[in-house]
Amino acid sequence: MACLAAQMGSILFGCSLGWTGPALADMARSDMSVPTFVTEISTPNIRGLLGMAFKVFGVFGILYMDILSIWLPWNWVAFGGIIPSVLLSLFMFFIPESPNWLMLKFGRCLRVVEALHQLRHPNSDIDQELDELEEQVLSIQSQKASGFSIRLLARQDVYKPLIIGILLCFFQQFSGINAIQFYMNQIFIDSGSSMEPKYAVIVVNCSMFVATLIGCALIDRLGRKILLIVSGTGHAISLAVLGYYYYKNSGSDTGATVNPLTTTSTLSSLLDPYITATEVSAHPESSALPIICLGVFVSAYSIGFSSVIWIVITEICNTAYVGFIQSTCSVFVWLFVFVVTKEFEDLARVAHKYGAYWMFAGICVLSTLFIFYLPETKGQSIDEIQKRFYPKIYKSRPSAPPDVSHVRAI
Repeated sequence: MACLAAQMGSILFGCSLGWTGPALADMARSDMSVPTFVTEISTPNIRGLLGMAFKVFGVFGILYMDILSIWLPWNWVAFGGIIPSVLLSLFMFFIPESPNWLMLKFGRCLRVVEALHQLRHPNSDIDQELDELEEQVLSIQSQKASGFSIRLLARQDVYKPLIIGILLCFFQQFSGINAIQFYMNQIFIDSGSSMEPKYAVIVVNCSMFVATLIGCALIDRLGRKILLIVSGTGHAISLAVLGYYYYKNSGSDTGATVNPLTTTSTLSSLLDPYITATEVSAHPESSALPIICLGVFVSAYSIGFSSVIWIVITEICNTAYVGFIQSTCSVFVWLFVFVVTKEFEDLARVAHKYGAYWMFAGICVLSTLFIFYLPETKGQSIDEIQKRFYPKIYKSRPSAPPDVSHVRAI
């Protein structure tokens, strides 16, 4: 039942975001409560699967809008995105509320029991889960009683997940994902491919969809760390090779800009007024290498850094401060998005495109090294993760009463 509920929300919400495009859809996902909700309603053995399922249908929504854009003008394509958004709003009324939220709001009551029965197998023993939820709520209430203050940043269970979350967001955005997405058409043109850019984008997004399916199937088998390491390694290799392609074909690039109004009106010159003359004409022969690099890059991004980092951030957060930590991470994500998209053109002019891609590749190598030092969270309950991450803090938590006979009705 948990899988069905989460899948329903994933399908509709993912499709409703798809019309915004790959980069913006990923950013919108990061600011929503979906990762937290999925974590709260899932059991440890399928928590990663459900978190990735959300991404699967997000990519499906992207492909849905890409295909519509082949035959329909942009305004009708936007209307196509309204349909899943409306369905999402309607079907959310039938999805059970998070037991964690109900326990926090009403205490140990029949509404919590009913929500767990809806989300679990009929033969599941929910008494232990009720005890764990009550223990977490008692901890949250004791922590919130003193209010939020700057001193809380000195707590291990606040500053540690906050630093990890911000670093993961930094590595996600400085992998160059938005630079690649925004200049994808130009890369296709530079490759000399005879395929129209809009069709090539669909091919690349299909590879992203397949990679996301693979990640969805493997995340609860191999774990979060392995997927993130594979993702970072794929980023580094594909960007290094793409940079090498631009380096070998840089020709006699002098940095002179081309005025799109006085030259041939190619798509590349209209989209980017800073493209140099040699960059437009230095690749007269067709090469599949840039397209292969794009396919590898977006596949690597989809299998790990696109959504796994938000699963990890939610899992390692103290329940009392998950909202504050995720909101702060979202602020930093948008800050990093702004920096990358704003400065990429200047960086490409100063260091050339190959220099920019090599810089992103170097950051991806650092991200892979960082992941090695993160503990694995696969197959563990939130309570177990808290004990491993913050043993000193956890010992000070009040224990929930073992008696379950005081469940009250609301």
